[in-house]
Amino acid sequence: MRIPITTLFVLAVLASSVFAQTEVSQLRADPGRSGEFTVSPIKSFDRLLWKSPKLFEVSITDRGMVDTNVLGERLRFEQRRGSPISPSGIREAVSGEREFGIESMPLHHKGNLHIAVNFGPASFWGSQSEPGDGFLLAIDAQNGKPQWVYRCGDCYISNPVGFNDWIIVISRNRSARRDPDGAVTAIDRSTGQRAWSVPAGTSLSTPTIHNEVLYFADGPTYAQTSTSTLHALDLKARKIVWSFAAKGFFNSPAISGGLAFVGSNKDYLYAIDLVTGQEKWRFKAEARRPAARDGVVYFSDFSKLYAVDAASGNLKWKIKVPEGVTKPLAISKSSVFFSSEGRKFYAVDVSNGQIRWSIKTKLYPYEPVIAGNRVFVGGTEELLMLDTETGQKFDTVKLGPNIAYTPTLLDDIAIIYNGDGFFFAATK
Repeated sequence: MRIPITTLFVLAVLASSVFAQTEVSQLRADPGRSGEFTVSPIKSFDRLLWKSPKLFEVSITDRGMVDTNVLGERLRFEQRRGSPISPSGIREAVSGEREFGIESMPLHHKGNLHIAVNFGPASFWGSQSEPGDGFLLAIDAQNGKPQWVYRCGDCYISNPVGFNDWIIVISRNRSARRDPDGAVTAIDRSTGQRAWSVPAGTSLSTPTIHNEVLYFADGPTYAQTSTSTLHALDLKARKIVWSFAAKGFFNSPAISGGLAFVGSNKDYLYAIDLVTGQEKWRFKAEARRPAARDGVVYFSDFSKLYAVDAASGNLKWKIKVPEGVTKPLAISKSSVFFSSEGRKFYAVDVSNGQIRWSIKTKLYPYEPVIAGNRVFVGGTEELLMLDTETGQKFDTVKLGPNIAYTPTLLDDIAIIYNGDGFFFAATK
């Protein structure tokens, strides 16, 4: 039987479109930053699959210098004011207080795990005369073996996102004499070499990818009050297609329903049209870390949690959180999950903000992530795995006395950082 040429052409076009499908990986699971991962149902993590080599070596010299080693890349700087560190561990990164720290849970993209870590003086935004640098590491997700390390070169880097064969970060130069202040940098996922870069501003907020466009903020540090800008960068053309500016510090944008949602510390949540870059609406609140799902934008101003209609900007509900909302949210179909400064973890109803359940934690819980009917939280001596509906706690693998960070979730595997330079893969 002969197949018409036109039919063969259509089949070829369809096949090429399948094989040319864009591959995107983001830390908070999706452009809306919901924190819900679409992986196989996870019931338990009670067995170690692998443990990585020690990726970060840190020591304190007799003269109070911090000596660091990141897979052979070395950096030494002076230990600063009132912020002691332990020679045996890497303490939690807190912007404005850190001497060094891992930025977040690792990004999984095309078989590798990618980890951003910055080393420098305790005043993160302070002295630019002291040494400091950012590193991006890649380790094999199947066995934890290091693949490569990228060194920024006198600059700090943001959390990464993955796009096809690139791992993309935002960098901020430490030297005021360097121009431009920073860049969007694409790193080859196979070699760890820089593929290309586009000049950018000074912010280190985590970028978001949607439909082959990278959305990222630049501007001042959180303590400053000047103007920030949200940019839309076409990743294929490597060209900024629009920019939106407003007063204050912008955090990482959430993308949903044709809009970008970005919060400012100058009392507004903005909704920006993805096509035109024009403001559609604004909501008056100091909006931190917005997340969008099912036509609703959720965010906090530390002491309150808000739900706002994504299309209109109208308030749906808000609740007081006396202990304060400290980390990014996670959103399921039925609940908003968040950590508080009062060493508590909450689940509230997405429809009205009523508390569904809460638990007390020994230490300060980190940002949650969701897979199926389980929610996972780091920040305590163990990885917490809780039932999304009831808050019931399930046993997980023990990692020793150090803090377990929030995991990266794969099919039946959790990748966990333990705060001491090691990564672990736990499975059932």
